[in-house]
Amino acid sequence: MSFAVSLSALLIPYALAIVFFMIFAAFNIHHLMRYGATTRVSYIITFIFLSGSVLLLFISWQMLGGVDWSQQMTFGTPFSDGSIPQL
Repeated sequence: MSFAVSLSALLIPYALAIVFFMIFAAFNIHHLMRYGATTRVSYIITFIFLSGSVLLLFISWQMLGGVDWSQQMTFGTPFSDGSIPQL
């Protein structure tokens, strides 16, 4: 018995992970700006964090853009064609 799942089903957990990251990043930025020291170093660290996040999201977008999400992944018995002799 085998079944097929579309590759686009993998985007749901990935999108949830991105949403959670964005929420926690917003909390971090808010707390850093609200309660952190407003020094030059804190602004530089905030800029580095935001730049790194944007860079990772851009790279992710570029890498995922080249995938054919309509492809099917088939799961099941790998030797269902009788290639292994019965004992």
